[in-house]
Amino acid sequence: MVLTAFTWVYFIFSGISSASYFFVTDGYYDFSLAPLFTYIKVTDDKIAIARVLGSVITLVPNQTAIFGQVMIVVLVYLFYHQFRKLKKHFRRALGKRGQFTGDMSVFRRRH
Repeated sequence: MVLTAFTWVYFIFSGISSASYFFVTDGYYDFSLAPLFTYIKVTDDKIAIARVLGSVITLVPNQTAIFGQVMIVVLVYLFYHQFRKLKKHFRRALGKRGQFTGDMSVFRRRH
């Protein structure tokens, strides 16, 4: 739940910051909209539309980059809990002197 909330907050923050690069800086980052503004002349009334499209296009790589990282964290979390459960069950199967009292092949197949 925490990871999901963090991911959505990051998505929203990256979207706002991406849009602010185009609108707050008054055209400083318009070079990233190439070939618009560099080779193709854009009229003043269509600059806002180009900036909106540019901010939407920059959202895709940001979301893709964080998705891979989030999936790695989820997999690590799952493996961590599975190994903790295995450790707990294995300690229960050990005797007081450390000898294994059950059938190892059955224990291995179960886990």
